[in-house]
Amino acid sequence: SMRLASANRHIALGRLTLMELGSQVIGLAVLIVLAWWLRSVWALVIGTLIGATIKTVLSHRILPGHRDRLGWNRDAFAEIFHFGKYIFISSTAGFLINNADRAVLGKFITIGELGVYNIGYFMASVPLMVCFQLGGRVLMPLFAKTPSREGPANRRKIRQARALLTAGLIGLGFLFALTGEWLIDVLYEAEYALAGPIMVLLSLTYLPTLLFNAYGDLLLAAGRSRSFTLHKVVLGSVQLAVLILLVREYGILGATVAPGLSALLVYPLTAWLVHRERGWDPLLDLGFLIVIILGAAGVLALHDSAIAEVVQGMIG
Repeated sequence: SMRLASANRHIALGRLTLMELGSQVIGLAVLIVLAWWLRSVWALVIGTLIGATIKTVLSHRILPGHRDRLGWNRDAFAEIFHFGKYIFISSTAGFLINNADRAVLGKFITIGELGVYNIGYFMASVPLMVCFQLGGRVLMPLFAKTPSREGPANRRKIRQARALLTAGLIGLGFLFALTGEWLIDVLYEAEYALAGPIMVLLSLTYLPTLLFNAYGDLLLAAGRSRSFTLHKVVLGSVQLAVLILLVREYGILGATVAPGLSALLVYPLTAWLVHRERGWDPLLDLGFLIVIILGAAGVLALHDSAIAEVVQGMIG
């Protein structure tokens, strides 16, 4: 439904939330009934399809907009194709960024160690998923409505929104870093205890990504899909190279450092691309980087014994 995209662009969060909650509740109820009735994995497949259908129907009933119908517009096709060809490449680079660590680690560590790492990764990636969702649903529509090129008033609004959202995301990242060991101890058996310090390290290394991710949304909102793709490809290439180098020498510990180090190494390119759109905010970045460095030092000091266990037991 095009109404979903339109509602996201106009930040109609009330109706979007109502639709999302309604479709989730109805879909979950249907899934429970199907699981009780079929007692088969097919219940999950059918339930997922029904849930998606319910969401589509609700989007047409709840969200405002024109009725969709088939049509052809040559100019619109050319614009979408030109914009989308870069998005395809950037999506491939994004997949590499999000999954390269486990692909590289699989060559250097055992299956058991990779399983432990995956647990830590899954838990630590929650703030990242929240970041991507909020960026697409809140920041990108804001960037589109208030382009940074169009005056200092727009830039002030962008700074306020980005500062508020980034503070919340970094706070969430620190919360997961502080409670990582405890969460793993509560949720998993003792044999997976090393996933706790891995979660701590990954939660910290994702903090620079939480800080800089909004710049990608700004480029897309400005229609600069080529610049966005360039950034993604360079970041993916740098992260892959850093991963291979660090994992060869330090094993899992190297994989936990690579994402944050790569984001910092690519920051000059990030700043240059966004500066061309009058969207670079070096003071805000510097302030949050200082908070990240000081906070990370404190978290590492609190978890020093567990981190030492990872260093001693999993390097190489």
